[in-house]
Amino acid sequence: MLGSEQAMPHGGATAEPLLPSAAGAPGGTPCRNRFAFLCATLASMTTILMGYNLALMSGAQLFIREDLGLTGVQVEVLTGSMNLFMLVSFLAAGWAADLMGRRGTLVLANAFLMAGALAMSAGASYAALMAARFVTSVGVGFARVVAAVYNAEISPASTRGVLSSLLDMFVNVGILLSYVSNFAFAGLPAHLGWRVMFAAGALPPVFLAAGVLAIPESPRWLVMRGRHGEARAVLARTSDTAAEADLRLEEIMQAVSASQQPAAVAPAACGRRCSCGRRGACAGSSSASSGCSSSSRRPASTPSCCTARWCSGRPACRRTAPCSAPPSPSGWSRRASSSWRRSSPTASAGARSSSPAPRAPPGRWPP
Repeated sequence: MLGSEQAMPHGGATAEPLLPSAAGAPGGTPCRNRFAFLCATLASMTTILMGYNLALMSGAQLFIREDLGLTGVQVEVLTGSMNLFMLVSFLAAGWAADLMGRRGTLVLANAFLMAGALAMSAGASYAALMAARFVTSVGVGFARVVAAVYNAEISPASTRGVLSSLLDMFVNVGILLSYVSNFAFAGLPAHLGWRVMFAAGALPPVFLAAGVLAIPESPRWLVMRGRHGEARAVLARTSDTAAEADLRLEEIMQAVSASQQPAAVAPAACGRRCSCGRRGACAGSSSASSGCSSSSRRPASTPSCCTARWCSGRPACRRTAPCSAPPSPSGWSRRASSSWRRSSPTASAGARSSSPAPRAPPGRWPP
């Protein structure tokens, strides 16, 4: 009863949900977009090779050490080098995705994975294996980063969480396949078994690249390139409803236009003092925004905020010149009691004046 009372407003009518549901079929059954699921699945399957190449060394390293005569340290470095090499590809993946598109970067990742698998299977020295490991790491990093971006941009809101989690599932599938490969080819001779294990990973990237070419490009990347018509067509195929496609296109266009505009730098409170002695914003802000009253402002030729440095532990000190105004011929000194007095040229040069200077009235800039 308590739940039904909360669901019913005071007027007795059922309250409408805050967010529209994806119920498009009779009986309230949600209508999910299967094409978006297919696109996200094909993009995520590239990460199978990430798990395969990472875990394959657990069994292949025994045969590599026996065949090439590597030391224990070399085998350890060869096994863990992939995690270090992937840092380079992680940093370059975003730039490549913006330059070539999400789909093009995934195709490039599969090309790196195929080349790395062939180079590993044909390696005859420690240096050759390290170079092949680097090539494989570039493909793995590209696939891991760009596939996640593509899934998030292609998926509708109703299934975005599920489709974004496909990456982790396929990584585990790749790890499982690597263990199966270790077991299947363990009976081969030492000089041939580990090469076949790595060569087996050269064929899947060919089919994955062909599948990625069959899926559409990310709508956000199309909007970034000004191809709004193509982006609208992709969103119409990957959204649950036509209204959702229009809403997603509008949100993408607003986000892209906001990211491409130069960001306005807001004045930050930097601890400097205005002409009235109050702490205001950095140079470039008006005296009104700094909190200075009209009676305590400087002349119009002098900015309201300066690069002022105040002495500590001294009864009076000379303030530095304003940010954009020429230095005054006679400096102004200020005592610890927040009162202004005119300093003599000797005091401006660093010496203190022996005779007291006339003080200005409180709240007014000295004439």
